[in-house]
Amino acid sequence: MLDVLVDPTGRVRESNKDDNRAVTEWIIDSTPEVFPITRDINLVPSIPSEGTEIKISIPFTARIESATASVAARLVGLPSGTEQITFVIDRDQRPRQVWTWPNVPAGDHRLPLVVAIDDVPSATVAVIPVLVSEKPDLAFTPGTLQYEPAHPILGQSVFLTTRLYNIGRAPAYNVQIAAYDGPKEDNNTIKRFQNKTYISPEPISTIGAGEGVDIRLRWDMPGFAGLGPHDVTIVADPKGTIPEVDETNNEDQVHLTIHDLPNLAVDPWDGVQYLIPPGEAQWGQAIPIRAEGYNRGESPAERVRMSLLFNGEEYSYIFPRVEPGARFETATALPSRSGKNVLEVQLDRYDLIAERGETDKGIGDNLSKPHYLYLDMVMPQVAVENNRLLYHVEDETEYSAGVHEYTGWIPDRGIGIKGDLEEHNIELRPTYVSDMTPVSTVRMPRNWWWQKEYDCFTTPPEGNRDLEFSVPAPNGQYDVFIEIFSSGWVNQATAVFSVRCKNDSEFRSVERFYSGEGYCFQPLGSCHIVEDRFSFILRPVTGSPPISFYKVKFKRPSNGGPVAAGYSSALFPAGPFERKRVQLSWDAEIPEGTDLGVRARWCDRDEQGGLRHMPWMRFVPGAQGNLNIVGKGDYVQFYGLFARHRHDSATSTIRSVTIEIEPE
Repeated sequence: MLDVLVDPTGRVRESNKDDNRAVTEWIIDSTPEVFPITRDINLVPSIPSEGTEIKISIPFTARIESATASVAARLVGLPSGTEQITFVIDRDQRPRQVWTWPNVPAGDHRLPLVVAIDDVPSATVAVIPVLVSEKPDLAFTPGTLQYEPAHPILGQSVFLTTRLYNIGRAPAYNVQIAAYDGPKEDNNTIKRFQNKTYISPEPISTIGAGEGVDIRLRWDMPGFAGLGPHDVTIVADPKGTIPEVDETNNEDQVHLTIHDLPNLAVDPWDGVQYLIPPGEAQWGQAIPIRAEGYNRGESPAERVRMSLLFNGEEYSYIFPRVEPGARFETATALPSRSGKNVLEVQLDRYDLIAERGETDKGIGDNLSKPHYLYLDMVMPQVAVENNRLLYHVEDETEYSAGVHEYTGWIPDRGIGIKGDLEEHNIELRPTYVSDMTPVSTVRMPRNWWWQKEYDCFTTPPEGNRDLEFSVPAPNGQYDVFIEIFSSGWVNQATAVFSVRCKNDSEFRSVERFYSGEGYCFQPLGSCHIVEDRFSFILRPVTGSPPISFYKVKFKRPSNGGPVAAGYSSALFPAGPFERKRVQLSWDAEIPEGTDLGVRARWCDRDEQGGLRHMPWMRFVPGAQGNLNIVGKGDYVQFYGLFARHRHDSATSTIRSVTIEIEPE
């Protein structure tokens, strides 16, 4: 009786171990003098399958001192004949003999060993069972390899999905799966990133005959290497360790493209607009606004936040999905309580969307330029009590209804100078152009060119049309400069333009030679600035190369005297009285080295209903604490001028203002 057990130690993972044991009967002759050591027999492959070459290596031992043995072996069931090996063996030797059979079919084969020693008749000394199984056949259905997401994006994991079948008649064990970016021969394997390293897919323990398993591989591409097209190949048993019926159906391919990230963008100047012109507005009036953005990337952007930053407040709008190349916009109306309104639009303000080319701060071109809208803010009229109107201006919100450039709210003190007045740069922008008629946004022969992408005004190729600016400025004596650049400097040409500042009687010519510095600040002279504005006119000069103008710089000279910054209040309705008396009083703090002046005026309605600002009536020292004006008018406005005598940060402040209006 011969008891055969396959995988006796249970090292091979199997779906069914019930068929691993076999018992057979075979007649063995009397105890031989030379016999095999069956426990050390090696079978290659260890689990042979049909059609493969089988090698069996058998060690022998002997009971006698020395003999010449002839062992004949024939694999029963094969058409091939008996193969005989003759060898010399001693008692203390363990010679190993090898028999080879090619292309063995599937079946339960037997290998009897017949030994002949010298002149002793031959005898069967052992019968070795050889089980040759049928082959598995691993196969993909061509064209079924898929990927997700359908629009892969740089930096995202890509998942490859398909189904692997075993269409053979035997199970396949320990099936390795590999996917390649490109041809298999390049060995650029696809891996997933986990625990700070890239990991290959785990093998499949068993695929039974006629069964299939779903494959899902995660592909994490390193950095920007994945950008662009890819031909992906998936392979079952890539090293060919599993004998199969057909070795040519283990692969499938798919073509995919890894797209670049979305790129949210705002036009710096046209991305947001006020839909009303500068002028009059009621305090708290909703200001119509339009804002737009673009996705200039290659991939969709999900849940895009558009933030309108209006006077320090954020108003957000969520767009669920923005496709590549799409434009998206919103139109709304936001309440204003400020005389000087500042509006910006920013996309993805909290940097939740990965974008192409964004900076480490996550801003990129997602933020527009600030847009200013100056309004004559009209405050609500209070009720008439005891035949008078009484207004109080005490907190930051009420003060913000006025217009101020270099003053602002100082906590616990009131309104005063914010920061220093030593040096300031003001970017030239359309808001500060008195008349945009001579300006176009494209290059035209006789028009100034507003180059939005470079934030500059460029002289026209022909003609000498004037362009007038009125920019915010601190008051006092300042050295004024204008930043310029000329493309003619490349050819060593001299840039020439004419300028007339507010106090100039006529235009004066300015020439700038190439100095190798590129952009430069050209001095315009020393100017005495009043009324919080600096006005000047630029005129092109025929024959000069194009000149671009960017900024105006105000620099306080060391011995230029005091400087100041002003605050213009909102308009306060003066009530139904024919002639009125206005009593203005305030609480002020005037430290050493500073000064304060206060004045007031009437504002009236013209015949067309527009506002008309009357001349300022009185100017009193801030230490006085009050002033009176008498007359007619629909509104009252006051103005504070905060002066600084030294080169420091000291400032006078106004904490509260009371306006009392009653009939004269």
